[in-house]
Amino acid sequence: MVSQPLMLEMLATQAAQFSSFHLERGSTVRDLVFAGQRVIGVQLETSTASREIRADLVVGADGRSSIVRKQAQLHEQRFPQAFDVIWGKVPLPDFMSDQHTAGFFLNRRRAALAFPTADGHMQFGWLIEKGSFGELKSRGVETWFSEMATELPADMAAHLLANRGAVAHPFLLDVICDRLVRWTAPGLLLLGDAAHPMSPVGGQGINMALRDALVAANHLCPVLTSGAGSDAIDAAARQVQAERLPEIEEIQKGQQQLPPFLFGSTLSARIVRALALRILAYPAIRRRAMLTAHDRLVNGVTRVRLQV
Repeated sequence: MVSQPLMLEMLATQAAQFSSFHLERGSTVRDLVFAGQRVIGVQLETSTASREIRADLVVGADGRSSIVRKQAQLHEQRFPQAFDVIWGKVPLPDFMSDQHTAGFFLNRRRAALAFPTADGHMQFGWLIEKGSFGELKSRGVETWFSEMATELPADMAAHLLANRGAVAHPFLLDVICDRLVRWTAPGLLLLGDAAHPMSPVGGQGINMALRDALVAANHLCPVLTSGAGSDAIDAAARQVQAERLPEIEEIQKGQQQLPPFLFGSTLSARIVRALALRILAYPAIRRRAMLTAHDRLVNGVTRVRLQV
């Protein structure tokens, strides 16, 4: 599992080796700047002032709550989700001290996951039915921690119960999954979760965003470094979406297929869960399923290579 803040700092450090790179820390994009129908820059706000930055192309890579996306008023396709995730951190247990062990827990009612973090803790996620957090929250952390523990193996349950007073900042991830119909407008391109917020199923948000960035570099670098005009820049931006959209569609489609069976309360969902638990009890089948999932998660479903 990758720490997003550490990864961004690594990218910023590497990019700082180039004289054309400049990072504005402590600045927040508040709006887009338009000339007619074309985006020509952004309006920034700092702790002391506001100012504009002009650009041949604005790339919005500001995540699932993207202000660039909001201000561009681009239309989205939204896919209803069946679950939310309660995230939290506790001290790392001894049985995960190798820093390479992670767990996914599935029973007849719910699912949970746990993995080591870059700061030496254990991140846990409890997958709950969408909209049920309010009722859980009203019962208090102690109560839902105890309820979660009853659905976990004995060693994990004991560790969570022993550290429930030390849980760091539990919060709700409101699971969403959608994608823009158009990732572009004149002078503008959106990438990553700003263009297509991914479900947490499979942890594909970072992977898809990085693959977006590679494809964007392939198409945009030639036209931007050659001093091409706005028409060529916009055409290159559209090519980024055209190349990336098939993989995003396929990954998101796969993300929608699993949750109704994992977390649904219908009779068919309960039957599928019971069958899955029986089938996955066989080590050979479990290993084959894990290898297949691993290949898809690591390598995606299309070939992406940096070419510039």
